[in-house]
Amino acid sequence: AKNVQLLNKQLDEEFLQAIQEMNEVAISSFETSIESLFRLDYGLAESVIVKANKIVSLEKRALLSSKETDIEEAANIRLVIESVRRIAEYSMDIAEIVLNMTVETVIE
Repeated sequence: AKNVQLLNKQLDEEFLQAIQEMNEVAISSFETSIESLFRLDYGLAESVIVKANKIVSLEKRALLSSKETDIEEAANIRLVIESVRRIAEYSMDIAEIVLNMTVETVIE
């Protein structure tokens, strides 16, 4: 939220849509990863990995749609994108821990 406040100019609609999609995927991944941890649910954790991997293509789309901005704005945009991506990465880390904790139940 702090990084969004640094943005001074009206942002491109395509960029805003890409960031919103990234944010939805990241938050959904995080919520699902926490749920998989509490339930120790291998399948749910696996779904987090699949969902969070979509962030890469969404990130590329957001970066491409923000090409026309000046250098200062581009730096602030990059901070926002990285923050959202990190949420998805943390979700994948949590999901990976759950996968490691529950792998024996799947093998048996």
